[in-house]
Amino acid sequence: MRPNLSSAADRGVTFLAARQLPSGQFPVEATIESGQITTPDQSLFATTHILYSLDFVPGPLARDMIARGLVYFKAEMTSQGLCRYWNQDAEWGGRKISAFIPADLDDTANVSYLLHRHGVPFPDNRPLMLLNRNRAGLYYTWLMLRPARTMSPRYWLGMLRELTVQRATLFWKTTEAGYLDIDGVVNANALLYLGECPQTSAIIQWLIEIVRTGREANCDKWYRDAFSLYYALSRNYRAGVRKLGVVVPEILARLHEAAANSGQIGENALQSALAVNTMLNLGVEADAALVVRALDYLLETQSAGGSWPSAPYYYGGPKKAVSWGSPELTTGLCLEALARTAHQTPKVFPCVA
Repeated sequence: MRPNLSSAADRGVTFLAARQLPSGQFPVEATIESGQITTPDQSLFATTHILYSLDFVPGPLARDMIARGLVYFKAEMTSQGLCRYWNQDAEWGGRKISAFIPADLDDTANVSYLLHRHGVPFPDNRPLMLLNRNRAGLYYTWLMLRPARTMSPRYWLGMLRELTVQRATLFWKTTEAGYLDIDGVVNANALLYLGECPQTSAIIQWLIEIVRTGREANCDKWYRDAFSLYYALSRNYRAGVRKLGVVVPEILARLHEAAANSGQIGENALQSALAVNTMLNLGVEADAALVVRALDYLLETQSAGGSWPSAPYYYGGPKKAVSWGSPELTTGLCLEALARTAHQTPKVFPCVA
């Protein structure tokens, strides 16, 4: 690693290692915007992103954190291979809420991708996911019983097991979720797990259309900015979904437009890290100068303790009544950017000491 990037990455890794919970989860906080009330949240999702980012970080400390996180994921998965946002111990008002929230495509796809990538066996959930599509071939966010044309006993038994009174009624009445939700970033994360195949071709075309029509910040109920979609889309491009390459010039142009002279891209370090990782996934050579400025900004905004500030990454719906983020989540994404560029040659990044 190159000196400044190396020491910054080391501090970030040390911070995350100290913050990982005994369960394997990394902390994330829910903020109720009306009163700026922030509380710890017992959930899987932020940890999936941190583990994905840690895969780019060399060394035994990162490997140990990943191993502990994978054990956590495996313990939280249902017998059908499905995952929920909140973990089994999560409580509201002293009551466990696992019976309240349905399994969802986003957590299931992200967890499954990581388990598969690291060779951890888990129940085959692809048949259930493939039957969770609309007629246009796009995937519903919530993994619930649907009038699928299948006689598969596994499907019917699995989905019937998911039914509870709370999931069938109360969940839809007390949240911004809808039974027919179809979300852009969620579909992109499903594509990353399922891979490019006939059953995901509709996702690819839809993602292209979203970018070309400028709907990046409004294509998903839970992710409310363009940077989240660009990052999710770019992870697929890096994984080999090259059909998405037709919108690469548009994405790079919009990231340039969002960049400040300071190197900050978007509103904060989290969005800047998402932007850098997006450019690295899409091909850094086209935007090396912009990446260098953004890296300088990330180096300047890292705390002495190795972390970066919390910022909202996802929300409880378009109303933005609740947001989620944490220093750990921002730090994971920043570490991905630092670790990946630290190994580049000075010819590619001549300004990064």
